[in-house]
Amino acid sequence: MKAIVERMGGEYAVVLLGREQYKVILPLSCLPEETRERDVLDIAININRKLALKGLPQKKYPGLREKIKRAWGKVSPDPQSELTDKLIGSRPDF
Repeated sequence: MKAIVERMGGEYAVVLLGREQYKVILPLSCLPEETRERDVLDIAININRKLALKGLPQKKYPGLREKIKRAWGKVSPDPQSELTDKLIGSRPDF
């Protein structure tokens, strides 16, 4: 899957994911150090059956389900998402 780094600010980057260009906020620590705005990223998503959510023991991973739900709340197909503007700032003019 391809993604484009739309903008970077603070500790986060706004990445447009796939053909639909879903706006996703990622910590810069998840990206290669040399990443710059407008870079195109190759992203692979794989399933780890050993750690499938339904099989996670709550004692070993307390609160993980809630953290994942909150993280998914940060994904928006809306290119003018209020959340990204609050976290990163207003959209720059290119």
